[in-house]
Amino acid sequence: MNQSIELLRDVVRAARDGDEGIRLVMGKTDDTAFRQALIAEQAGYQAVERDAGRRLVEMGGKAEPESMMARAGMWMGIQMQTIADKSAKHLADLLIQGSTMGVTELTRSRGEHKGADADSAALCDRLIQLQQGAIEHAKGFLS
Repeated sequence: MNQSIELLRDVVRAARDGDEGIRLVMGKTDDTAFRQALIAEQAGYQAVERDAGRRLVEMGGKAEPESMMARAGMWMGIQMQTIADKSAKHLADLLIQGSTMGVTELTRSRGEHKGADADSAALCDRLIQLQQGAIEHAKGFLS
């Protein structure tokens, strides 16, 4: 299969996961500053998903449908992790963990798809940078 298409599929999937994770966490907090940070980050994930999806269609590919099992698993994980602690500190920690997994997965995908075109690779790099920025920003809510 085309390496650019495969990389873009991974970018779309990771951006969806980031968007969904933020949506779930946002529903757990009343901290205004934390919510504002989440809204800004969510917009970034949505923009990358839109741009990668558009590029994918232009290349003749299509994004894989969202897995209901994956979504249910993420929902259940967030519910279980926030039963006793819904503080911004704890939620930030959860987002750091999720973003770190996202960076790892995208970095792995980037390495596996070295033949991807420059535009597709740039979208992957953009999402990695977004996730790294989200990690750094979330660290500010840990104290």
